[in-house]
Amino acid sequence: MKNWLLLFPVSILCLVYLQCSSPSKNDSGTTAKNKTPAPAVAAPEKGMDLSHVNVCQLITKDDVASVFGPVRDEPKEDPPNGNEKGCTYYNQEGHFVDISLSPLDDWNLILQLNPDAKPISDIGGHHAVSKPGVDSLEVWVHQDGKAVINVRDSLQDADQARKFAEMAVKIVGK
Repeated sequence: MKNWLLLFPVSILCLVYLQCSSPSKNDSGTTAKNKTPAPAVAAPEKGMDLSHVNVCQLITKDDVASVFGPVRDEPKEDPPNGNEKGCTYYNQEGHFVDISLSPLDDWNLILQLNPDAKPISDIGGHHAVSKPGVDSLEVWVHQDGKAVINVRDSLQDADQARKFAEMAVKIVGK
C-alpha cells in the first residue's frame, strides 16, 4: 500500500508535465505550432523623402499670395515636429496660413487623433479631411506617393483652405 501511495503523486506530476509540454490544440484541431501566422500589416507607402525639404522654398511667397493676397515679410520655416516640415505665411492683416508636409504613414495617426475631422470632397483625386481648431481651420490631404499635406488657415475660411490645399497638391505633385 505504501508503494501505491507514492506512485499516485508521481503519476499526477507526470500527467501535469505531459499536458503542459504537449502542443496545444486550437478550435480547428490543429496544433498551435502549425497555426498559420496572422497576415503581415501592409508596409506603408514610401512617399517622398522629407529630410531635405524646405516647404518655404517649395511653396513660395508668390504661390501663397495667389490665394491669400500679398504676403508680409518672409515666410517662416516651422521648427520640425518629428518628420513634419512646414512653413508659415502671414498676409498684410496678420492672418496666417501654415502649410506642412508629413510622411504618408502619419495619415492613420492623424485620423485617430482627430476623430471629429470630416471628410471633404477629394482634392486633386486624393483623400482629404477637415476640422476646425481653436485658432484655425485644418485640412489634411493624403497625396498618394508623396506626403500628407496639412493646411492651417487662421481665417477659418473653408474655401480658402481648400484653395491652399489644391495649390499644395499641385506643387508637391511636380
